[in-house]
This record gives sequence, C-alpha cells and structure tokens, in this order.
Amino acid sequence: MPFTQKEMLTLLKESGREGWTLRQMIALREEGFLPPLRRQTQQGTNKPLYVWDEKDIDQIVEVYDWWSYCDGDRATLALALWLQGYEVRLDLLRRLYIRAIEAYLQQLTHGKTDPDDILDEVSKIVVWIRKLKYNPKLAAQRKKTSVEQMELMIETILGALAVPDQEPTAETLRSSLLGVGESLHASTDYEEEDEESFATPQRVAAILQDILTLPNLREVVKTATPEQWKQAREDYLSLCQLFSELGEFMASIGLPSFPEWFFTNWTLKGAYWLIVPFLSARCRGYGQWIDMAFEKIHEVLTNPSIRAQMLNLNKERVRRTIEADVDDIEKSELPILE
Repeated sequence: MPFTQKEMLTLLKESGREGWTLRQMIALREEGFLPPLRRQTQQGTNKPLYVWDEKDIDQIVEVYDWWSYCDGDRATLALALWLQGYEVRLDLLRRLYIRAIEAYLQQLTHGKTDPDDILDEVSKIVVWIRKLKYNPKLAAQRKKTSVEQMELMIETILGALAVPDQEPTAETLRSSLLGVGESLHASTDYEEEDEESFATPQRVAAILQDILTLPNLREVVKTATPEQWKQAREDYLSLCQLFSELGEFMASIGLPSFPEWFFTNWTLKGAYWLIVPFLSARCRGYGQWIDMAFEKIHEVLTNPSIRAQMLNLNKERVRRTIEADVDDIEKSELPILE
C-alpha cells in the first residue's frame, strides 16, 4: 500500500512520533536520509503522485527515532542509519570523518605543510607537559614514568600521526620503551643484538603509523570505494558482536555484564573512532591482521577450559569477598574495652 508524505506524517503521529513537519520531512528526504519517493499516477487522472511503499516504513521510523535520539545532529544520524545497513550517501560519511581528521591535523600542524615545520609544531604542543612536573596528583605516575619519558613518547606518537614519512627508528622505540635516562646511558655502545631485538616493535610501529597517520586516514576516507566502506562496517560490527559475546561470557561465570544502554552508546560512539582505522587497515593491505585478531578473540571467548578457569577465579573472588565481609562484621561486634 503506497503512502504520501502527508499520510506518513499521520501514521507517525498515530504511533506517538510527533514533532515533524512536512517541510522537515522533505528536507531529510532531499538530504538522503529518507527513501526516495516513487512516482505514480493519481487514480482517474494523469497527475503525478509521489509515494512511499510499505517497505520504506521501517527506515522512516528509524530516521525519526534516531533523529530524536541524536537531537537532530545529521552526522550522527547518517552514521546510525549506515551502521544499521540502510543506504546512506557516502559523501555524508566522508564529510563526518574528514571534518574530524582535518580538525586534529590543524591542532597538530597549525597549517604547516613542511615536515620539519610540522614536527616543530608538535614539539610546542608537548611543552605543556613540563608544567605537570610539580602537580602533586602525578607523583605516583612519575614514579613509574619520568616526565622526560612521557614527553618523548607523546612527541613520537603525535609526530607519527602528523607526518606519514616520519618512521620511528629503533633508537626512538628503545628510548620510549625503556626510558630516556637508560637510553641515553646506553646509546653510545649498546650491542647490535639490541637493535635486532627492537626490529619487530619497529615494524609494528611502522605498520600502525601507515594505518593511523592522519593524512593517510584522510586519503583513505576520500578514495575508498563503497565496497571498502561496507567491509569496514562489517569489521566494526564484528567487533561489537565480540563485545556482546564478552558480555554473555561475563554473565555465564557470574560477573556483572554490560547494561543494554552500554551497547547502544558503544556501537554509535565507538564508530566515530574505529570505522576509519578499520577502513584504512583494509585499504592499505593489513586486513589479515583484523581477521586474525577476531579469530583469536573468538577462540578465547568460546574456549571451554578458559571459561572453566575464569569461573573458578570468580568463585574464589566471591569467597574471599564473603570472608572479608564476615570478618568486618565480627570485628564490629567485638566489645570495646575501656
């Protein structure tokens, strides 16, 4: 049965979904959020009549509900619909992610394009960390990591995000992982095997940089095909499914599980951060990493022996908690000697 836009507004109101106007509905349809209308002829005349079919109702209702959930934010609406499998124009998704990527690039580079100038800007950003040296709240953290080491790590990461060709060297990784002081002490005469021992971390860092560097992410967002976007969505939804399985796993061994609202928020907000890295990894030839990671995690979650071990650990945790509570009660009931 076909429905005109006015008839659809009436159906929405009858279901308790009020607040939309015909003008707003037309705008959302023209922007690609609502399905296109189908042209037919009015009965008994040759006048055109533009309608939706029954198969379009679900999407229209989803658009209304998500529109209310995200307070009319079109970027969030586009992402939510796309994650549910509805056809959404790729330019809406690209605009969402490119805007975020370029904002981060502007913060890091301040508009500079020369690699050396960009690294200078990154160094300026790291300077503020020195102000944290005398913050009492960081005393415990400083025992584990010196401020100088933190500065080096952050500067290395930010530089790698801003400059695609700024490949981290083994010495940089050594300094970041082992601490600046130790690195400087050993930098003059550490053995050749030390360099080799950091070969694998250096390769991993280079691959992660190739995937996550902001200019590379921007390029992938602009050039990825619809099929590659669909694969990134499939990867991300697979990750969400693993989180769901993790929740079931926790519930099966007596641990508190995630509430329903967590999955709704995680699915939507997590997509802001993870869709493009998934897209970049596939487009740049590292899709096997994603497949291997999902396979290994699924094996862990479904392994009977691991489930049994976790169940026993949780039982032990519960037992100790009960014993501690009983001990506290007994101490509180002891008479006070004056």
